[in-house]
Amino acid sequence: MSNALETLLRRSYARRLPSQQWAQFTAEYLQNSSITDQANDLCDLLLKHTFSSTAIETSLIHNYLQYAVLGDRFDTQGKPRKEVNSGSLIAIGTFLKKISKLPRNTISIQPHQWAVLLRVTHAALEEVRITTLFPSSSDDEWKSVADDLLSLLADILGNGLYQIINSSDGNELEPQELGWQSDVNLRREQSSLLLPNTNMQSAPQFSFDPEATQDLDMLEETVVLDEDETKPAMDAEASQTSEQYDENNVKTRIGVRNAITAAEIFMKCLEDEDVLNMLKADGAEGRKARLLAVLLPENQTPTSPAVANSTTVQKLLVAIKQLSESVSEKHKIVHMKYHELEDEGTARAMPSAGLMGLIYHIAQIRPSLPDKDIVERMMKLQRIKGAFDESFYLELWLAGLTGLAEATQACSSAQIHMESGKEDAGPSKSNHNCTLKTVTDQLLWKTLVLVKIPSLIQQFQEMKSSMMEEITLNSENIADKQQEGEGEGEDAQIKHNALESSLFELQAFSGLLNACNSNSCCSLLFTPASWAESGGNNKNADEDELMMMLNDMSDVDDGLSNPAVIKAVNSVSSRDIFQLIVQVCLEDKFLRLEVAKELLTKVSPSSDKEGAQKTETADDINALLDTSMLDFGGELTFDTTSSNENENEHVLIKQNLEQRIKVIEENPTSFGTSDLMNIAMLSLNNLKTVTDFILTFIRQKADSLDLRSMAPICESLSQNPCFLDLIFQLYQPSDLLGPLEFLCNDWNRSNYTMDMDDNNEYGSQGQDVDDLQSSFEDFGKVWYLINLLISKFDLSGDLSTAFVNPTGYCYTFFLQHPSVYDSGMADDHIEQFISMWMTALFGNDGISDALLRSSTPQLLIKVSPTLFERSMYAYEAGEMGLQNLLGGIAYFKEKFLSYVLVPSAMSWLCTELLYNKSVAAITIMRELLQSEDIPDIFVLLSASQILGTFDALDIRYRTEAEVNEDDTQSPDISAITPYAQEIYSRISATCQRQHVQERGSETGIIGPENLFGRARDMLRYMVKSGRSMYMRDVEADTFASSHPQDNVPDEQAHYLDMSIFKAALEIGGNRWFMLSIVEEVLEAGQAGGAVRAAEIGSCLVATPLSVSVNAFTSTLDMLRCLLVDIVPSVLACSSPIHDSFFQGQTLGVFISDCLVLTKGFSIDDATNNQAQAVEVIGKQFLRQLATAANFRQKKRDSEDEQPSPKALGPFASCSDEVIKSPLFRGVIKGLKSNTILFEKWPNISV
Repeated sequence: MSNALETLLRRSYARRLPSQQWAQFTAEYLQNSSITDQANDLCDLLLKHTFSSTAIETSLIHNYLQYAVLGDRFDTQGKPRKEVNSGSLIAIGTFLKKISKLPRNTISIQPHQWAVLLRVTHAALEEVRITTLFPSSSDDEWKSVADDLLSLLADILGNGLYQIINSSDGNELEPQELGWQSDVNLRREQSSLLLPNTNMQSAPQFSFDPEATQDLDMLEETVVLDEDETKPAMDAEASQTSEQYDENNVKTRIGVRNAITAAEIFMKCLEDEDVLNMLKADGAEGRKARLLAVLLPENQTPTSPAVANSTTVQKLLVAIKQLSESVSEKHKIVHMKYHELEDEGTARAMPSAGLMGLIYHIAQIRPSLPDKDIVERMMKLQRIKGAFDESFYLELWLAGLTGLAEATQACSSAQIHMESGKEDAGPSKSNHNCTLKTVTDQLLWKTLVLVKIPSLIQQFQEMKSSMMEEITLNSENIADKQQEGEGEGEDAQIKHNALESSLFELQAFSGLLNACNSNSCCSLLFTPASWAESGGNNKNADEDELMMMLNDMSDVDDGLSNPAVIKAVNSVSSRDIFQLIVQVCLEDKFLRLEVAKELLTKVSPSSDKEGAQKTETADDINALLDTSMLDFGGELTFDTTSSNENENEHVLIKQNLEQRIKVIEENPTSFGTSDLMNIAMLSLNNLKTVTDFILTFIRQKADSLDLRSMAPICESLSQNPCFLDLIFQLYQPSDLLGPLEFLCNDWNRSNYTMDMDDNNEYGSQGQDVDDLQSSFEDFGKVWYLINLLISKFDLSGDLSTAFVNPTGYCYTFFLQHPSVYDSGMADDHIEQFISMWMTALFGNDGISDALLRSSTPQLLIKVSPTLFERSMYAYEAGEMGLQNLLGGIAYFKEKFLSYVLVPSAMSWLCTELLYNKSVAAITIMRELLQSEDIPDIFVLLSASQILGTFDALDIRYRTEAEVNEDDTQSPDISAITPYAQEIYSRISATCQRQHVQERGSETGIIGPENLFGRARDMLRYMVKSGRSMYMRDVEADTFASSHPQDNVPDEQAHYLDMSIFKAALEIGGNRWFMLSIVEEVLEAGQAGGAVRAAEIGSCLVATPLSVSVNAFTSTLDMLRCLLVDIVPSVLACSSPIHDSFFQGQTLGVFISDCLVLTKGFSIDDATNNQAQAVEVIGKQFLRQLATAANFRQKKRDSEDEQPSPKALGPFASCSDEVIKSPLFRGVIKGLKSNTILFEKWPNISV
């Protein structure tokens, strides 16, 4: 070693020269020196003096070492610079060689120095791979370095896991809230560099106390989270000034961070495919055995929970175990991957309650969350769980298929129930036994599985790539289509990506898959009208008979409904769910063709003999997993011999849809659009194609104000509410309502153009009255659809989610309706308009061509309540006869005017009936609803408010017998009742015709008397059960005992129904809702199910359940209620004796999950109002909690030490006994367990 290098180093250090100046002098010396290749000597010199230092604080020598290896590519904190210049004096490969040979006993004795080396190594490998550090011809060299480096990292991690023992005298560090080194006095460094002839062997060695106590995290007495535990690994050399901790404790904490950093470097090395292949190659058993012996020793458990609970460490341990085990052993790990707060029974349940809650929310709450929000929640959930992509995707499939199996079972039960009650009924081709609700539910879940989940997985992977997330060991970029094989021959194997692996895992759940394949009546309900009379929906008919009927199709057939297409659609609609999943993933290029074939051939073909087919499921997996709740036995029964035929069917359907789309583009019709939508609902793999076309078509026509082309599309959508559910599951409300809003805001009569051809379906020649009426009627079709969407999806609470222009007609109308213009209050134009229409309707003048020309549908809709009010008051005042009144109302039965009454005029009539019990109002209602000219959509849009008014008046409108038996009705109500019965008859007939379940006819209906009890029961079932509905048989006795009043089967298909929680939140309010969840979480912490309680509870809090005026801050309000009100009050009222530490820990995990999962929470700096609000609430809660804990724990010498009430916040009401109780300590332990939370706020100690 050159003495000149050491002399230069000592003098530079003595003069405190910056790293750049020392490096400049050293580089000049190396260039002028006659001795070549002195990089090894320089590296040895720097390492020697690094380990010879007697201080534990930041040292200038560390900066010299970092600069010598990294140059100026990274700053002193290990972060990349914008300008990348070399400037390094020591090659990274040389540095890795040297540190790999250092004595292993220094890992535990001198952790401060190793922290510096690990930081430099982590930064060095950030942008380069080990294999690129050496010449391509020297494979043995890089393999040797990689082997030594992995061995070193394993020793560091093993030391952190199994050999770290902490010492504590019971005192706690004060929290430093402003910065890692704020108010810390750094001691001046005493360096051995100032002494000549210093060597490593003469360096003083710190003692290691084997009798020290366990890690502080293991002690229940731990109340305050020390600041050191929240520092990042790069700050390992920061000073430790507190005299309350001995040197062993300081070294232990740094050793913990070193172990986690070593795990991060290890995982980065495994991302290098060459390194991974080195460990997988033949002859690598020795390497893997040594890694296993160090990281997973037999009969030894980790002594440091801080290391063992790290997500990175857990991923690494699973990866190392997978490298040394067979495929079947790997599958066991995937199935059993759950570790946090394990408690008996529920810890192994898949999917997790939090992910199941998210998936059920997507299927049951519409409009659905934006895809971006869903994917962000998925990212957070995966990080909280520490799950691999493969197991995470598997849980997504399991959650979706669980809901589909429940919906399929409910649909089948409805068929059995209906058939048993109609034994004498004759067969009918057009009849089916399910309500629109059950069929829609099944279709929504099937769409979720076949359309939504694949799309979310794709976006999930894209977001990870865009954020430069590290790809885990068993995850590849699933969006890239790989080559069909890298090699040929018998030994060539296909390398599966994460999605492909999840499908292989999913295939083992044959019971769940078979439960999703039961026949339903969807094919009957959604059979295209052009096929109905041909018998194309009769799948039970013999094939020859079917072909004969198809050949006899009507001459008016458009040529699109040929027998081959009908057969293909029927075949696809009844195909096995797993086949459809594989087909969808293959079409989206998530799967390679050979992998898809392998998936479909893994299952033996079905046999005609009952019981001949058996699934080969490993007994050891069944022994480890409680699959009885999920796998009902049996196996997949699809036939894999007709793959070519299946592919031809998909191609044929796609071609047919393309032809139909082309026809609609040329000549839009309601009939053709309905057929297109029905085919899409029968072959859901084509649903996205159809919905994209419809939305694009509507947007294009709205931009050009082409009302005539939009009208038939809107009419068809209004007649297919199930298809609207599917649209709002896949898209946001503004995607459909935005174009409709634009047209309604800006359309006028001059925009309406009519075809002058002989084929004009309106039969008008120019601007005559029929032409005008047709334009009004077409506008009505658009207006009906807007009202249906607002009503069906309850968008009136927050119109900003539906409409774009807050000053436009649509936005202001739905914000203010119904509005009535009193005489003299309206402006001259509106008053003149009202007078003209009053004269035309009730003055025997009739609606003239000139009146229609001078009118707009928008203004007529706005003044319709005023027309009703003035005419009805004139009748009641004797100024108008009844016949005259009804004659004027009769005009509104016409198609070109009926829509103007929805919703404002009908709402005004209901209000008049409710408050004045007006016979005239209900007479007008009956006159309108009894007319056959009134469309069904008019009745359905008015039904809810009309029946609600009847219920409010306590009118017995269902049966005449009930009315005769009731002698207590007032004369006013008795006069109204006959009209109400006639109106109800029309509503009932319409609901039956449209397959809508009548209000109040459901069995097991959730009402005000049992809503809150059902919500609590549902939450409790989800905590206790392993897999939602599939615990019904297990908990049959519990269910029956808790619902003795239910003598009929429960209509609710799902144990987890987010709509019930939505209703409970809206009616009960935030505080009741939050308090109920917290009580169940605490109960689960005592009785079992802690993991699932925290997961499902945080999902209900952090996922928006309703659309309201405060939709943007609804979850924010719930978070504020939880942290500011519920948690402090629950803690203040807790029992220091009876409430346990584990209950508090469960509550702490629940709180941290709620904070992390709330929209806006991000590790990065807040960029919008929502994120800033979440940051303020969370930071204030943690700070006040820390202040209360520290204040109560320490002894106060005087009253002056008492902090201000603002500093304590809501925790000021907590007594000393509560703060010192196990429950309070458990809450803090639960908060500490969330690494994401303290990665966001590392400087706040709790």
